[in-house]
Amino acid sequence: MPSNRAKVSISLLVALVVALSLTGLMDSGGRSYIDGALKRAVVTFAIARTLNGVISMAQETEFAFEPAGIGVTIMPGELLDPINDLIERFSWVMLASTASIGVQGVLLRMSEWWGVSLLLVIAAGLLLLSLWSPKAPEWSRRLAYRALLVALFLRFAVPVLLIATSLVSDTFLRAQAEQATAALQQSSEEIRQELPQAEVEAKELSIGEKLSALVSKPLDAIDVRARIERVRARISSAIEHIIDLIVVFGLETILIPLVFLWLLIKAFKASAGGTWL
Repeated sequence: MPSNRAKVSISLLVALVVALSLTGLMDSGGRSYIDGALKRAVVTFAIARTLNGVISMAQETEFAFEPAGIGVTIMPGELLDPINDLIERFSWVMLASTASIGVQGVLLRMSEWWGVSLLLVIAAGLLLLSLWSPKAPEWSRRLAYRALLVALFLRFAVPVLLIATSLVSDTFLRAQAEQATAALQQSSEEIRQELPQAEVEAKELSIGEKLSALVSKPLDAIDVRARIERVRARISSAIEHIIDLIVVFGLETILIPLVFLWLLIKAFKASAGGTWL
């Protein structure tokens, strides 16, 4: 039988968790994380799709090795195939990440349901009743204690998981994700500026202007080669940023939540098997 001091401490703790359940303070933290994570995932996915569109357009662009489009031309399709394949895989990762965020949001709404809070209040009342009643058998206290643990898990497991994931993300992942997203967007714009120019020049100039350019711009081939090298470098940079984002979103939306869920289940089993009352 617990002492009166232990009973008071347990009663205050039970009252605290009931208050947290009814006020929804932890739920707001979970909702804030879900909203932010979903927004970041959508923005990142949109940037990746934009880059995919730029590359698809670039694969049809011709680079001229003579001024104004006269002479040998090449198509950069083979150069861009690897990043197109990577973007396709990145799209699947982002789809899985977005689905994971959506599932977590649904689970959060389920934990906020008034029925779960009612179950918690009933379990808390039964525990306090069995705790303070001098004639209550020991088995009733243990049964009420386990019922309260189940109610606590249903009510707070998802908010705790989301808040813990948010803390880890803010501390270790958020800055890397924002930097990679901004760099990927910049790479997309730079590739867009580089690739279409040769095709535009070739289409807009007349035959006389092209012939004049053969004399006045003998170094165009060198310029085109330099442009291709710049595109190659920006594609390599984009690949690095995409890989960074795959790692970040894979950790934040899939691996870290699973780890915290496993820890919560282990803690629940340890608490259920303990002799606290």
